[in-house]
Amino acid sequence: MWGFRKAARKKSLKFKGMANLQEIWRISLQISLLRFYYLETLIVDDCQFSSDALIPFSLLPLLPELQTLEVRNCHSVKTIFDVQSTTQGTLITFSLKKLVLSVLPNLENVWNGEPHEILGMQHLEEVHVKECKGLTSVFPKSVAKDLMKLEDLVVEDCEGLKAIVAEERDEDEEIIFERLHVFGS
Repeated sequence: MWGFRKAARKKSLKFKGMANLQEIWRISLQISLLRFYYLETLIVDDCQFSSDALIPFSLLPLLPELQTLEVRNCHSVKTIFDVQSTTQGTLITFSLKKLVLSVLPNLENVWNGEPHEILGMQHLEEVHVKECKGLTSVFPKSVAKDLMKLEDLVVEDCEGLKAIVAEERDEDEEIIFERLHVFGS
């Protein structure tokens, strides 16, 4: 089931229980059935995928207004953003402010390649990651460097997590999240 809703100028799209979401993306891109351009919120819940990545690179330029992405209960998803199947030189600045990843047991990474100089995430303010057992890091270093607005980072029950920021060889640069709120003792 999927629906496109416009409420008080907010445009949101929710996919729930889709057997093959990649087919919807492919059809939508070919015939422009859905107008993703003004989409602000995308929720994907309990959907299955025939490919490893949730959002193919070809869809990223069509989501310039996307501010909230929530992905929940998708057991087959391994990657959120596909940046591996592109050529360098195309920078897409994403308006994404909130990213929620929940109950994705096979999620290995958020980006399946190095998004540096491909996908800018400078507007990201909130990241919530829960029950993503296969995830080893939340951000690659190139993304973490640009997260000047990140205020809330919540990571729960991610057994395989080794680091918030993936370490890269030959780099000693320290990453500091200046606006990040720290809770607890």
